Amino acid sequence: EIESTCYNSENVLDSNYIINSRNVDNSSFVHFGTDIAYSENVFGCDDVTNSKQILSSQFINDSEKVLSSQNVIESINVVHSKGVYYSKNIFGCENVLHSSELRDCKNATNSHFCAESTNIKNCLFCCDLKDAEYCIFNVQVDKERFDLFVNQYLKKIEGEEMVFVKSEWPERMLITPILLPYNFYNHFYEKITPKFLKWV
Repeated sequence: EIESTCYNSENVLDSNYIINSRNVDNSSFVHFGTDIAYSENVFGCDDVTNSKQILSSQFINDSEKVLSSQNVIESINVVHSKGVYYSKNIFGCENVLHSSELRDCKNATNSHFCAESTNIKNCLFCCDLKDAEYCIFNVQVDKERFDLFVNQYLKKIEGEEMVFVKSEWPERMLITPILLPYNFYNHFYEKITPKFLKWV
């Protein structure tokens, strides 16, 4: 049944404020969408299910705040990316799994606070890496040292999200607040040197 709050739309069931869309089920505020279900605030998208605040994207499932992206599943804050799964705060990336705070990365798994890197796995605070695993600040470490770093200086909350805990860092590392989430992209790469990891 088409609701009275729909305009120029077809095949709309149990939905509100649907404009120029088709095949919409249990959704609200959908504009120029196709095959939208159990979602809200969707604009210019195709194949969106159980998601919120999605703009100009395709094949989105169980996600929030996605812009100009494709194939995103159970992720939040994804922009201009493809193939993002179970991740958060991803910008301009492809093929990302269980990661957060990435920018311009390809094929990243379980990596956080990284940029401009390709084929990385278990990396933290890195940039411009290729085919790397277990790296912190672009320095290769063994798995044991990597796990120690994660357990002592990063806390896990809300699934796979990593949160930076500045107060627990050793004084000799001298990490500046510029590494905090959402700010770490701003010129911090110039400050990355092996001296930060003297404790390794």
